[in-house]
Amino acid sequence: MKINWIRNKKGFSLKTRSGASGKSQKGFSLIETIVYFTLLSIILLLLTDLFLTLSESFLESRSKGQIEIEGERTIRRLIYDIRRTDSLITPPNPGDVSTTLEIDINGITHIYSLNGATIELDDGQINSLSSNTVAVQQLTFTNISTAATRPTIKINFSLDSTTPTKAGVESKDFETVVSLR
Repeated sequence: MKINWIRNKKGFSLKTRSGASGKSQKGFSLIETIVYFTLLSIILLLLTDLFLTLSESFLESRSKGQIEIEGERTIRRLIYDIRRTDSLITPPNPGDVSTTLEIDINGITHIYSLNGATIELDDGQINSLSSNTVAVQQLTFTNISTAATRPTIKINFSLDSTTPTKAGVESKDFETVVSLR
């Protein structure tokens, strides 16, 4: 194989390879093609692995975020309604535990309960307090007031993400205590 430099108007340039017969060879050799595809395969494998890792991290982060947002939103709504309550109907007595909370707000009965995997509010029309991005588990309301205090409710529930991740289902327990005003 000969390498020749040719002088042209712009300077020097490299002449194409030529074989023993002196003819110009065009294209790639088999070895060059194998090396090229091997390097390309390695790069694509690394990029695919990186993409899968990033996707899994995104799903995990999104699941945790959805649980946090839904839990805090549900707690804020329950606190808001309990604080503007005229009277507590269920659970009625200190120490009672119930899966439903029944309160009276301006003469309208509001009932909070678990229906399937969502917390529902029935105030004449049924509204879901939780979205379909989470599943609610173990909703309980405990009357922890004493004779000397205002009615006080302890709320417990657990949220599971409905978005599956490699690590499994994300879950978080929520608990808060609220007193009637």
